[in-house]
Amino acid sequence: KSRRANARPRRRHSAHPITADAFTRIIDVMERDLRGLRDRAVFYFAWATGGRRISEIANLHVKELSLDRFSSEGFIDIRLRGTKTTDAGDTPALLLRGVGAHLMAEWLRVAEIEDGFVFRKITRYDTVSKRGLTADGIRFIFHKRVEAAGFPEGYASPHGLRSGFITEALSQNVPLAQVMRLTLHKSAEQVLDY
Repeated sequence: KSRRANARPRRRHSAHPITADAFTRIIDVMERDLRGLRDRAVFYFAWATGGRRISEIANLHVKELSLDRFSSEGFIDIRLRGTKTTDAGDTPALLLRGVGAHLMAEWLRVAEIEDGFVFRKITRYDTVSKRGLTADGIRFIFHKRVEAAGFPEGYASPHGLRSGFITEALSQNVPLAQVMRLTLHKSAEQVLDY
């Protein structure tokens, strides 16, 4: 198995990174209704906190967010339970600010979410379910939104948000250590692969 895995050519998780220009283009075509609000909050959360993986988006719970500083400073503190590279309780604190923080707070308020999953299904009757979005649901939303922005089918996968965040940060000369603090990578080599 190891020999076969090593013989396999390495490929990118996403055909293209979702850089700032592409991100803005995707956000700009989203509707201003309940679904649009949720999806903008999903995209901003994923992008602005270091390119979160879809499993981290799907598993985000209200108890992992602290809005204590939101009204005074405009920040939402985030403490993920665990990620692919960190165990529960060992994940460093993350910060959501600016447009992303305002969208998250607005989503929680409008959807009346006080506990449980942050990002939830919306029924065909425009009611917010108690059930959270699955990774497949987030993948579907991502592809739908990317195509709605005029990108060709297969242009990028949800991992494109992660690679786009890293690409954009490094192209703007953000120090590698700061990028790694947000992406939660343990190896500089992995980050530079993006």
